Formats: sequence, structure tokens, C-alpha cells
Amino acid sequence: MAISAEQWKEIKQALSGIVGSVTFQYREHQLTVHVTQAGRKLELVVYVDGELRREWVRETHELRSYLEEVWYRKELSRFTAKQKKEYKGFMSKKELNEKIVVSLPTFPSPTALIRQYKKLDGLELSDCWGL
Repeated sequence: MAISAEQWKEIKQALSGIVGSVTFQYREHQLTVHVTQAGRKLELVVYVDGELRREWVRETHELRSYLEEVWYRKELSRFTAKQKKEYKGFMSKKELNEKIVVSLPTFPSPTALIRQYKKLDGLELSDCWGL
């Protein structure tokens, strides 16, 4: 069953506090999102089947395509502004403005998570709580 607008509001509220957790079922895996403290800020960490493993980052790993859907998709510029100035005459403008896409297991905010997860067909809410 698809997640309703009211449930999305509950999810956002649960993940906006200092303590919270939401569990989803997507395809054959269980996704758990926990609010955790990273330095002085709060982040949302996505666990797949209760785990977060280093080897999942490898491009050859079997879960890679699945993780690209459920982890935070972040675009980074290949070159800094200073490097772009420095390489201006040597490289084309297209090469200088090239972006690198990285998948991260942490979301910066509940809004970013909800924006991405609303696009997932077959996502089901299992549990939601927060303070």
C-alpha cells in the first residue's frame, strides 16, 4: 500500500526531533532510518536490513544499484572554483563543470529523505516513532 500524505507528515515529524526512527519495506529489504548525532548536527542514517557495511560502496557489489535508490544522492563539482580558474585555458567548459554523483547512507534532513523516497514505487511504511 502506498504511503499517504498524512503518513509522510508523521515521518517528517518523527525524523525532525533529536530521537526518532522510521522503518520501511522496499522490495525484499527492510530500511531503517535513525536520527543520529554527527558532531554538532543531526543526520538521518539509512540501514539496510539493520546493517551498514563498508563493502557496499564498491561498484561491483550486488546491492549497489539498490543502494543508489535508497541512499542520499549528492552531486559534487569535479573541480573547485580555484581549480576551474587555473585550468580555464587547458580544458573545455564542459569538462570543468562536470559533476560527480555520490551515494551516501546519511541524509542531511527529513525533507531530503522524503523528497527522494516519494519517488520509490512499492515503498511501504512499517513503523514510525520519534520525540
